[in-house]
Amino acid sequence: MDLPDLAAARKKAIEGVRSMLSDEIKTGRIDLAGRIEITDESGNLLAEIPFEEAVRISMPRRPEPGQQPG
Repeated sequence: MDLPDLAAARKKAIEGVRSMLSDEIKTGRIDLAGRIEITDESGNLLAEIPFEEAVRISMPRRPEPGQQPG
């Protein structure tokens, strides 16, 4: 796929990762260990996008041991 610049390629890669992860969430399991490689037309590696960089995960805060919730 030809894209005008590296920024456009990164954006497209992140969209692809998010699409793949949205399919995974339906199975109840998300694997963030993957990555997408961005290469030029000669196959030279320009960038890698780890799956974990494509999403932000918010977890509920849990009280520290010995602290009361709330």
